[in-house]
Amino acid sequence: MSGAASTLKRLLNQLENVKKEVETKVLPAVERLEEIDRRFTRLSNWHNKKQRDELESRGYTFLSKEQSKMMLTGRETNKGVEINEEDLSDDESEIDSILEDDIRLISKIEGNDLNFGNELKTRTKRFLKTESFGQMRILNPFLFANQVKDGAVLRRVALSPKAFSAQILSPDFGSLSVLSPSAFVPSVLSPRAAIANILSPNAFTVELATPQAFAAEVLTPRAFNAKILSPRAFSAYVLSPRMLITEILSPKAMEMRVLSPTVLTFVVLSPGRN
Repeated sequence: MSGAASTLKRLLNQLENVKKEVETKVLPAVERLEEIDRRFTRLSNWHNKKQRDELESRGYTFLSKEQSKMMLTGRETNKGVEINEEDLSDDESEIDSILEDDIRLISKIEGNDLNFGNELKTRTKRFLKTESFGQMRILNPFLFANQVKDGAVLRRVALSPKAFSAQILSPDFGSLSVLSPSAFVPSVLSPRAAIANILSPNAFTVELATPQAFAAEVLTPRAFNAKILSPRAFSAYVLSPRMLITEILSPKAMEMRVLSPTVLTFVVLSPGRN
């Protein structure tokens, strides 16, 4: 148990930083998304018969001036909020003309950059490149896109599930994941340190030569997880059960578990020391 107190103190300090990050960045963003969702729900109940018919027949409709104000301010009047009334119009022919102009502009851009667009589409279909330092991602899912040589420092992720995506040669330091589940994600030669996962369950993953240190997981269950040549140290698991775990040549040291049972584990040459 030598050094356990200092290890626990470091992990608690790390969780305190995570709490501040959630309170100052993630929570306000989630509250903003909830407010937008409430406005859309309110707006859908405020459509008149003509708008409902247009939505049914052509898939879109135009908002009235009052509806536009409500979407921008959250209420029918713009008291206390500055809005340029000239930007809001009830003239559907004018709005329709603006829409057509925008569509023509988009088509010209796509026409001029057709080859570049095809090249970009082919490239991003297999590999995904993200910002490496201090990135904040919210509602940004990773699906069928691999990360190769895409290291990250102080990355913050919220409400961004990840599936069928491989991490290769992509180290991660100081990352935080909140409400971001992952599945079918293999990691190869992608070490991790000083990371925290909160409410981010994980299933059907493989970690090959992916060491981990100073990690904290809270309310983050794992299932069908395999670790090969992936040692870990100074980890804390709180309310994060494990089931059907395979560990091969993956020693571990200085682990703290709180109400985090492990069920059906297959271990080969993977000693552990607390």
